[in-house]
Amino acid sequence: MAWVGGKFLVYANGAFRPRDDASFREVLMSWDGFPIGTKKETLGMSKALAGDALSCMRDMLAAPSARFFDGASPGIAFSNGFVTIERNRIRIRSTGPANRARHWIDVPYRRKAKCGRFDRLLCEVMLPINGDLAEAEAKICAFWEWVGVALLGLATKYGKALLLWGPGGSGKSTLLSIVSALWPDELRSAFALQTFEDKFNRAELAGRLLNVCGELPATDADVVETAKAMITGRDDIQARHPFERGFSFRPIAAHLIAANRLPLIGDFTGAFFERFIVLRAEQKFRDTKNEDHSLAEKIIASELGAIASKAITYGTDVVQRGHFSIPPSSKAAINEWQCLSDSVRVWFGETCDADFMFSKKGTAGHQVYAHYRAWSEFRGYRPFANNLFAQHLQALGVPIRASKYGTEWGLAFKAVQ
Repeated sequence: MAWVGGKFLVYANGAFRPRDDASFREVLMSWDGFPIGTKKETLGMSKALAGDALSCMRDMLAAPSARFFDGASPGIAFSNGFVTIERNRIRIRSTGPANRARHWIDVPYRRKAKCGRFDRLLCEVMLPINGDLAEAEAKICAFWEWVGVALLGLATKYGKALLLWGPGGSGKSTLLSIVSALWPDELRSAFALQTFEDKFNRAELAGRLLNVCGELPATDADVVETAKAMITGRDDIQARHPFERGFSFRPIAAHLIAANRLPLIGDFTGAFFERFIVLRAEQKFRDTKNEDHSLAEKIIASELGAIASKAITYGTDVVQRGHFSIPPSSKAAINEWQCLSDSVRVWFGETCDADFMFSKKGTAGHQVYAHYRAWSEFRGYRPFANNLFAQHLQALGVPIRASKYGTEWGLAFKAVQ
């Protein structure tokens, strides 16, 4: 037994599985009236006493459990063994607590298992509109690699979230449903990245191995740092469950996201965008003859083990190589996303004279910012604060100087046509 991330973990059937306080409390309460001693005495167990006992259990387990899973072999417990990576090769061990496994899947591992129906779905979803088969193959490979790394529990080591981007009805939700089924309910969460600013939401991520987000809303600069911390898992973070003591944990969850559009992100350094693999789903299946509302259920029922087995093979390739293979379309999508997210860059390109240089004077800082805010409101962008706006302009290479009238920017607005 261990106590990690505010949860009890009990070894059973190949892995340490979460067990909530209520189940322990129920066992403790069942001891009420249990005979003890030699004088026909009985144990008196109240709700308060059971709560105290649970608190003592946490305190006793806290120190030994703090780093219990650190250094555990990457891998997943299948019904026929613990599949791990040793010397960059796939190995199958007997199941047991010594593996310190936290992820299990109740299907057998088959090294050369086939998942033809899922492969066909993936080909259809990843095929670009222009029919570029080479690019489709590169996207499919990146998809398999990410899923494999996530199954091995190495998502934070390689520090990439997977973003499926495309219009509604393009198969993203079907892929999310199938991939999510590779993790038990107890190991999944469903939070948008920006909600992890809240310590209670952070607590729900403790011990989870997969976080699935159905949309990626716009985020500001403060959220960017939190999101990067969640994806990379490099630092311990503080969290707390309601009415309980706070605790710290290091995120280990892989993040899988679907988005109909690329939202504005308050980061002009590019560090946030580097944490994503973006795979575009361009085909449309909704309201067509190819739409199958039960396809996810059919594939989960018949091919889940084969999908997990195949993904681990691709994940092993990443471990051997040391990095993901990123398709060109992902790099292009991230570049587009970064440009769209920087409202200052878009505003500058649309409204300012890029060839303007300081002559006698520039444009007053308050006028420039007021122009940007008015443009943002008209275009539906959320404007940056003045200090961040200034940082963005300087990053674009726009000169700035102080004059007796205040700050001036070396730019001019285009003439209205």
